[in-house]
This record gives sequence, C-alpha cells and structure tokens, in this order.
Amino acid sequence: MSGRDWRMEFASPEWLAFFARLLVARAAMGETPEGVTCEVYRKVPSHLAPTGELAWTRRVQAGVASVELIECPDAQADTKLVGDYDALLPLARLLVEDDGAKLEAGIAAGIAAGTLDVIERRPNPDAPRDFTVHNMMAVLTR
Repeated sequence: MSGRDWRMEFASPEWLAFFARLLVARAAMGETPEGVTCEVYRKVPSHLAPTGELAWTRRVQAGVASVELIECPDAQADTKLVGDYDALLPLARLLVEDDGAKLEAGIAAGIAAGTLDVIERRPNPDAPRDFTVHNMMAVLTR
C-alpha cells in the first residue's frame, strides 16, 4: 500500500467490518462501558445502500461486545445518532482532541440544521470519554 490508498470509504462494507472489529476488540480489552450504541445513516449513496439507509448497533455486556448492522429500537439505546450521510462524513473524518468539543459542536450544528438527531442519550457519567476508536477510524476514512 502506498499513499492514501489504504483509506476506506465512509460506511462502505469494508469500513463497517473494520469498525465492528475495533469496537469488539476495544470492549474485549475492558475499556468500553456497558450499554447500547446505535447509529443510523440516512441519504447514503446508492452504491453503498440501495435503500439509502445503513445502521449499526453495538451492545456491550460483561465486557463482551456484539455489533450488528441493524437499527436498534430507540428505547434500547443509551446513545443513538441518526443523521444524513453528508452531515456525518466530516464528523467521521474529524480527529477528536481530549475534550471532544469540536465533535460536540459538529453534532450540535447538525442538530440545528436538521441533518442530525440524537434520539436517546443516557451516557454513563462515570465512564471516561475515549475517542480512540473514533480517531483510528477518522484516519482511515475517505
């Protein structure tokens, strides 16, 4: 591999598969709080999703994670983000610094513009904010 040909298209099958492996590995390391996280991508390019929508759900319980390419019901989600592909793409590429302020600002701007919705948000206040997986994916995302 040379140059940037190792990067993956956001929400492509290879991107989603790699992302799922990182999420499961991170949980196996004991560094992911228990709970359910879901993201739904709308207005996805047709070559990635003929229906225009993709989703993933990660469930962590007792240090074991599972990732499915489905949308979870709103009531099951501790955190659920629903957004337009074009609004999420710049956030997916964003390297998050210690406090996550730029990411939070991007999400807030998307909510204000009507391109993103946070359906449920019940974060564990005792869990440390960790953007390791996000930042790894940001570097790999084109």
